[in-house]
Amino acid sequence: MPEGVLAPFVTVINDTAVRVSWQPPLKPNGPIIAYYLSVNDVNIDLHTAWPSSYVIAGLQPYTVYDIQVLTLLRIYLYVRRH
Repeated sequence: MPEGVLAPFVTVINDTAVRVSWQPPLKPNGPIIAYYLSVNDVNIDLHTAWPSSYVIAGLQPYTVYDIQVLTLLRIYLYVRRH
């Protein structure tokens, strides 16, 4: 689980688009594979571990949106067999 995750910053571009910007976790606790944006529980796969911002377009004016940045980590599982 990543630690030291800061809230994303949202900048209004126009009445139907915003730019979401973020910083990587201070302590990711594993290699970051990719970032996802979640907009009202719909995930947008950014297909890379390096973006630090993304423009969300096609939004409805005067509507509240729940926007989250999700970090996908590579987890190594070691199984010891006897």
